[in-house]
Amino acid sequence: KLNITISSDGKLNLDGKMVEDSEVQAAAVAEVKKNPEIQAIISADKDVPHGRVVSVLDVVKGAGVKKFAISIDKK
Repeated sequence: KLNITISSDGKLNLDGKMVEDSEVQAAAVAEVKKNPEIQAIISADKDVPHGRVVSVLDVVKGAGVKKFAISIDKK
């Protein structure tokens, strides 16, 4: 699984490490090569704009990920 978290300021965290969008894409491409059925789990703070979540979704979709789960932190 690719665990991606989007903080309230729009920064990305991949498996516990702060990353840029390009690093998420590179990791997703590598994981899809190992497992074409990999799932991306995108967790976002409730204050993250919808467009930011969609842009991250587009990044992983562009890398070939076909399965997604989106979780919104309501705190």
